[in-house]
Amino acid sequence: MPAVLNAAVLFKVQIQAGMLALLVGLVLGLPVVLPLTKKRRCMAFALVGVVLLAGLAAVLLSDSTSGTVYELREVLHGNFDSDFGNGRLYIWKEVLARIPEHLWLGTGPDTMAAAGITGYTWTPWGSTEAIPLVVDTAHNDYLNILFHQGAPALAVYLAALLWTAVGWIRKSAASPPAAALGLGLLCYAIQAFFSFSMCHAAALFWAGWALLDNAINSLEVQS
Repeated sequence: MPAVLNAAVLFKVQIQAGMLALLVGLVLGLPVVLPLTKKRRCMAFALVGVVLLAGLAAVLLSDSTSGTVYELREVLHGNFDSDFGNGRLYIWKEVLARIPEHLWLGTGPDTMAAAGITGYTWTPWGSTEAIPLVVDTAHNDYLNILFHQGAPALAVYLAALLWTAVGWIRKSAASPPAAALGLGLLCYAIQAFFSFSMCHAAALFWAGWALLDNAINSLEVQS
């Protein structure tokens, strides 16, 4: 019930990164956590592939003139605009251009505001008032780590996530707690591509990751 209420609030306030993460996370994660035979699991993943391809086709064929679907369609056609994604494409481009200067060690924690990235204005959908913004985060947690702490730090972080993901895929069917925790972490990892670490959510992520690793390790010991 708490998960359903949280999802309802998420869609009510229209947090697009969270909505996308929830939908994609469930599509990708359910074939992993459901108690299926190997053959049916393969069929489920094949169905997931079909659903994702159908979704991309729907986006490509849509006639939207604004909003996320329109922006995604334009990007898939190779048409990039700095205003797309609430300005994220502009930020990612500017951050990526500066990473080679400090590739191995980064610039240090929370230093992006001093990187010389020109701020911009953002007009929310349905509004006519432009809001001035200062670029102090990459709005992509992985890019943020790469910029601030360097390539080795990002490589270690991704390797740790991958290690946990492999254990979750192998063991989640035998442990409902591991299955639920893994789904939550998968959704967080997806939305992190469009967001950044914040104190009120990151603590839950790290605690959930620790609990998931503990559940996987317990199953390893029992087996």
